[in-house]
Amino acid sequence: MNLAQVIENPPTPHKDHAGNYFAMGITDEVLHFICERLDDSSNTLETGCGLSTVLFALSGGRHICITPANHEIQRIKEYCQKNN
Repeated sequence: MNLAQVIENPPTPHKDHAGNYFAMGITDEVLHFICERLDDSSNTLETGCGLSTVLFALSGGRHICITPANHEIQRIKEYCQKNN
């Protein structure tokens, strides 16, 4: 999986009030900015979970993601396993 594939088929870890899952996007420009600065020696920390979480995982570095929503973590894991 690479950045283009993530942009084309984003993860949907967020849940609305009706229980529907969706992606909260960040711009392609921000996604490219993040990708250009990561490598397998990166140590990153983020609050929230979504597109950026997948990019941090793709880098191969050490990443900590803080979210109170366990379903988001599970959906990101499933997305990465399915699209690996």
